[in-house]
Amino acid sequence: MKKRILTSIIAFIAIAMGVWADNITFSPLQYETLPNMQIARRGHVCFATADGDIVVVGGHTTGFKLTSTAERLHNGQWESVSISNPHDGAGYVTLPDGRVIICGGFSSGSGVGQSKPCDVYDPATNTFTTTGSLNTARGFVTVVSTGVGNNVLASGNWYANDNTFELWNGETWTAFGEKTVPLNHPFMVSDGQGIVYVFGCRNNYSRLVPITVWRVNTNDQTAEVITETGLEAYEEVCHGDYFSFQTSDSRIYLMAKKKDETTLRLLYFSAITGKATELATLPAAIPNVTDKIDYVPGIMVNEARKEAYIMGYYGKNLVVLNYALETGKMTVFYGGPFEGNPSWGMWALQPTTNKIIFTGGSVSGNFDPITTCIAVTPYAKKEGSPELQYTFNEADKTATVVYKKVQKTIDEYHITYVNGYQGDIVIPEEVNGYTVTAIDDYAFMNDWGTDELTISSIDIPNTIKKIGKFAFYNCLLLKELTIPASVETIGEQIIAGSGVQELTVEDSDQPLNIYVVSNDMALLAYGEQCTKVYLGRNIRINSEYGEGTGGYGPFTWAGALTDLTYGPQVSWLHNSECWRADNLQRVTFLTDKVKELPESAFGECTNLSSIQLPSKLERIERTGIFGSQKLKTITLPATVRYVGGQGLDNPNLEAIYASPTTPPATEENYSYFGGENVLSNCKLYVPKGSGEAYKNAPIWKDFQNIIEEERLGISTLNASKVQNAYFTLGGQRVNQPTRSGIYVNNGKKVVVK
Repeated sequence: MKKRILTSIIAFIAIAMGVWADNITFSPLQYETLPNMQIARRGHVCFATADGDIVVVGGHTTGFKLTSTAERLHNGQWESVSISNPHDGAGYVTLPDGRVIICGGFSSGSGVGQSKPCDVYDPATNTFTTTGSLNTARGFVTVVSTGVGNNVLASGNWYANDNTFELWNGETWTAFGEKTVPLNHPFMVSDGQGIVYVFGCRNNYSRLVPITVWRVNTNDQTAEVITETGLEAYEEVCHGDYFSFQTSDSRIYLMAKKKDETTLRLLYFSAITGKATELATLPAAIPNVTDKIDYVPGIMVNEARKEAYIMGYYGKNLVVLNYALETGKMTVFYGGPFEGNPSWGMWALQPTTNKIIFTGGSVSGNFDPITTCIAVTPYAKKEGSPELQYTFNEADKTATVVYKKVQKTIDEYHITYVNGYQGDIVIPEEVNGYTVTAIDDYAFMNDWGTDELTISSIDIPNTIKKIGKFAFYNCLLLKELTIPASVETIGEQIIAGSGVQELTVEDSDQPLNIYVVSNDMALLAYGEQCTKVYLGRNIRINSEYGEGTGGYGPFTWAGALTDLTYGPQVSWLHNSECWRADNLQRVTFLTDKVKELPESAFGECTNLSSIQLPSKLERIERTGIFGSQKLKTITLPATVRYVGGQGLDNPNLEAIYASPTTPPATEENYSYFGGENVLSNCKLYVPKGSGEAYKNAPIWKDFQNIIEEERLGISTLNASKVQNAYFTLGGQRVNQPTRSGIYVNNGKKVVVK
């Protein structure tokens, strides 16, 4: 009896503090009113550009009238943008090149009829261009990027035919396939290589039908219905509102309901596995509130913060559920009256502020759209460390964290001034209405170089764009440092003399600029203890030597570095990228965008024992991988067509797995493999049928052990015959992956980190 009473008391205290069962926290919602749109809208398209502008397109306005207008929220003001087509209830998707395609919609007021026209928005010029029209007029259509060029797949319709898929090649649409079940607002997700999964549970008349999943191969324009997807237990997946938000790892997140249940489940569907995975049950209500939460279909993911956001409402109040992708924790932000019905507006995630921008909607149905625009903060703002000091820029309302000068007594006769920061530091996103965008030169430098005055951890927000030189100099207790994707520039030697052991540069398709006075050594990882680096973006070195030319690379002479991983956004390396990084042991490329290893990229890395090369590598320049005493094997991807002098010169090689069927070109009269020892002892494995070509090719013919073996490349691998086996992308079979990289297992791509 006592135990029951105690449990009830704990539950009551938890509710009073805002904590609910199953790892859910409830918190007040923070939002701000932005300038109203010029035109009231409902059923419009709303998206954010990489620069943070918000663009709204079409929809219908007061009286259910279509509007062939668009506008952009830029520098705090809405401005008109010319467009020819209305796009009410259209589909849209951002293309790999940053443009946005908007497709179809309704052709007349009152939601009657469908339309074919498509327009492409270019954020660089702030203009719309009409492109090829759909073959079938479509409303409530879903579109997705296939991952092959700018190709786009379209599917779905409302009160009209939906019996084919349509593929856009950048100019025109081609219809193909045959759909036995028409859908409106289907969910779609691509594997990034042309395979798209299409599924839903509402037909073109919005009637509930069994969930059907198609696997569409846009490369050969075929489609097949598949089963055993993990969705069999669900009666309904909530249809998306004009978008399917796909993550970089080829997932979309869904809300689904099982038969005879009222609660919604959170799932994700992976285009890599072709299966759904359940994550959590969504809370049905706010504590002590009678109204139930009505969730709005469509889930957005903030990959920078590793969070998924679900919008909803109760009564006339907004709700944003924040699901932490790594921990599974849920925070429900709620409250605040809202003009109109939140389920009828459109929303976009603003990358520059990490806020949700909510536009338009209606007060009482289709005939009364509104101009409202608000910014919602879908996460708990972190309180900054109170001792931080700043300089403020009135012109753009930004703040910079600066050195904190404090007096230190040496003895009764002497005093000095040192940096006063110590302990755990949290930098806020804003302070006193100013956005915190920079960390100044020497801001957290430890003057004395001891543990007496130093910081032990630092949380850098995604508003920071610049980190100054020597920012963490001599911070001996600082063991880990993450540079957010928002950072555009850093100064030289930011972790010199520090205790940083692990450095993470978050993924971004924008380069990180390093500004230095001269081309110093190990610009990015110059720390006596920095052993592990994850590099998620390209590096540009800006110095008197020019951008990325001459001098050193970012990891030259990085003496402590042992593990280096290149993320999927990296597309090029510097000359001497890791030259003489003496303790470097493992290099892993999770990217297929790097086509060349430049000169001395991994030259004289004497302890390098493992390197997994990019799967689409084409060239290895002179001394590209050179001088390792520990490297025993190298696998050359099938795309390699050139190897420069001493490009693979490592004296203790035992095996080279050469995947190209045509021997890579070489330079005559140039040393390659360190002499007769390697040529006599190292086995050269080549694809079946290409042995004679290697035996007659310059340089390669000098190997005394050339062995043909059958290769199972990723495109030809027969999963039924190699169950549970792992293969590199070059076709080499391994018993079990022991290092980071991309492998094929049972016909699926597996990423090992």
